Amino acid sequence: MRFFRIFAGSNDSSRNETCHYTILYYNKMATEKTKKRIVETAIEMFNTHGFKGVTMDSISSELHISKRTVYEVFSSKNELVLECLTQVHQQIGRTRMELIGQTEEPLLMTLYIMRNAIKQQVMYHRLLEEAEVFYEKMNSQLLSSFSKKFKNTLCTVFENAMENGDLRENVDLDTALDIIVANIRRFYHSNWPSYDGHPERIREACFTYLRGLLSIKAIERYDKNEKKMHETLELWEKITESQN
Repeated sequence: MRFFRIFAGSNDSSRNETCHYTILYYNKMATEKTKKRIVETAIEMFNTHGFKGVTMDSISSELHISKRTVYEVFSSKNELVLECLTQVHQQIGRTRMELIGQTEEPLLMTLYIMRNAIKQQVMYHRLLEEAEVFYEKMNSQLLSSFSKKFKNTLCTVFENAMENGDLRENVDLDTALDIIVANIRRFYHSNWPSYDGHPERIREACFTYLRGLLSIKAIERYDKNEKKMHETLELWEKITESQN
């Protein structure tokens, strides 16, 4: 009733303007919802069938929408691929900072960030492998951006670890971070088959990357609290997956 009274007291011009903006708003919302569906479906299809095995036709068929609708959102397959790769790289580097804030344990923070990144790369291994072949320039730019952001995230945590005495005194932090980021971002190349579906192997890989940097004190603490730490990590990962 309130909505009716507002319009009843308005002149034709203001009513038409209000209707115009309302229609624009709902059209935008519908487009964003359609875009999200297209991207999520395309990522899954590219990762399953490869870039060459997926067309705009097959994506529209999978979604039960017209090809015209897909092209209204993405003008070309390349544009769609760019959006898919962008979202995948963002998901790989995504960290629930509010979860990290729940602990003062730098080693736990570091393992969480590394495990999440590796798990995502194992999940999207085919898409990432083929992106280097068929969309080399595009993927290289995204990787560069991802690496910088990921390194910055790790850097903050490593600085806390250094203050906590968890890293060896002679560690060159910048070099160590470059090595870890390079290893993680290329994890999907040859390792993924032996890690897919085996979270315990991902845990071992993360700690192997870190072991050479850790102080004796940190290694002893990890060995003593390993079970409890990994139970916390698994809880964080479930929260991360549910909110992605």
